[in-house]
Amino acid sequence: MHYKIHIPKKELLSMTLTKSQIIEEVRANNRLTKKQSSETVEALLEIMKETLASGDDVLISGFGKFCIKNKRERSEWAVRYALAL
Repeated sequence: MHYKIHIPKKELLSMTLTKSQIIEEVRANNRLTKKQSSETVEALLEIMKETLASGDDVLISGFGKFCIKNKRERSEWAVRYALAL
């Protein structure tokens, strides 16, 4: 089964793409009901979350790589400085 998602590049550069917008694009471009498109997007995100939680990376060819990176804790000074702003 192939799903089409087409979001004009111009729109991607000028907005934040939300989950509800992705669901709507999947619905509109694939003749699915809103429930079917929502379940499809939710299933994909759940697979990605579980994979990342298990310590593995997610690689979607032609799109990008998702991975968990450990960041060091912010120093007390950095926290106080950020709060002062």
